[in-house]
Amino acid sequence: MGVARPPPPPGSRWGGRRFEELPLRERIVVVICWSTGAIPLFPQGIAAGVNKIQGSAERSWFLALYLPGPLQWPTIVLMVLLGLGMYGLAAWLSLRSPAASPE
Repeated sequence: MGVARPPPPPGSRWGGRRFEELPLRERIVVVICWSTGAIPLFPQGIAAGVNKIQGSAERSWFLALYLPGPLQWPTIVLMVLLGLGMYGLAAWLSLRSPAASPE
């Protein structure tokens, strides 16, 4: 039994909804994106890029470094964009106004 949250003031920029107010499908997407968005962004994107720039011979578990040379940088960039996109989608679904959701 939670306390009712007052609505945002009129004209408020951040008219986001509580997590419980999201439809189930959107809650699942938000949880997955917030939970796993760091994997493509940091270890598979940024860390792999730093490893490649440094010229390290150790490939570790970086996916891009196991690919042929011409495909490594596009894969690193794709991973960074994927991670940012996942965080962006989670933020957008969480912060958009209730009137924008299809019900």
